[in-house]
Amino acid sequence: MFLTRNPRPALPPLAKALRPCQDEDKIATQEEPSPYAFPKDKSIQSFRDTIRARTHGRIPLTVFELIASINPVIRGWGNYFRKAHVRKLFNRFQRWIIRRIWSHRFKRWRKSYDIDSHRRANGTPAEWKVKERATFLSRLQSEGRTRLLEIGAGTGIDSLFFRENGLKVTCVDLSEEMVRYCRDRELDAHVMDFYRLDFADETFDAVYAMNCLLHVPKHEFDGVLQEIGRVMKPGALFFMGLYGGADSEGIWENDWCEPKRFFTSYSDDALRQAVTKRFVDIDFHIVPLQEGQPYFQALLVQKS
Repeated sequence: MFLTRNPRPALPPLAKALRPCQDEDKIATQEEPSPYAFPKDKSIQSFRDTIRARTHGRIPLTVFELIASINPVIRGWGNYFRKAHVRKLFNRFQRWIIRRIWSHRFKRWRKSYDIDSHRRANGTPAEWKVKERATFLSRLQSEGRTRLLEIGAGTGIDSLFFRENGLKVTCVDLSEEMVRYCRDRELDAHVMDFYRLDFADETFDAVYAMNCLLHVPKHEFDGVLQEIGRVMKPGALFFMGLYGGADSEGIWENDWCEPKRFFTSYSDDALRQAVTKRFVDIDFHIVPLQEGQPYFQALLVQKS
């Protein structure tokens, strides 16, 4: 009823689930009058509890297996009440279930980054990355911008560099282990995702995002940019780096991470067009990497 019987075609809509639901417990239980029985609160709660149990973050299932496990529940409950006037309720449930599935996958990705945190903490940034952050620092210093937010900060290697060069740095990452490494470096670090940044409006002079927004589904991208812009002061600078060059979106089958992660890639024109809906374009350039592989796209934009 809500998810296709064949799990593969269900994957594109699942991208809507990345943003956490802030009002999942406020799903309305009243619809327009109907000659058929409307599900009672107890039935609705039982259905929700069953879906929660089967989509818990610790359930070791792939997305396909997860969908297969909840589809009988969805079809059974939906068919029982199919003649009632519940279209709006069913639509709300569909959005909520999609969010639950994406949340399950996202938590498993976070665990993979937790496991990989030690390797990252002891790694050395590539030369081109060092050059990119140094150029951004120089721009910030020349304009007197001092308060920086790094999103997707990892183990804090770049945040530490910015702090040691005089900036007041706040960093966030979804991985608790990554944030622990940041705090070991005495950084102001928080477990947080970029869909809901827990900061006041117009807080930061600049934002730095190195290779983290490439996990955002394309139809969610504008919303994430809007949230980033919200915490930026007027005129603040935003550096964004992604791997791209061609338009694509989906699970990377050759990924080392389990579960395999979701990646988006943009052509140069598509990326600039998406970003300049929210920001003023200052600079765009690419850094060639391995032949035949995606290259690095660097954007510097400004909040108007």
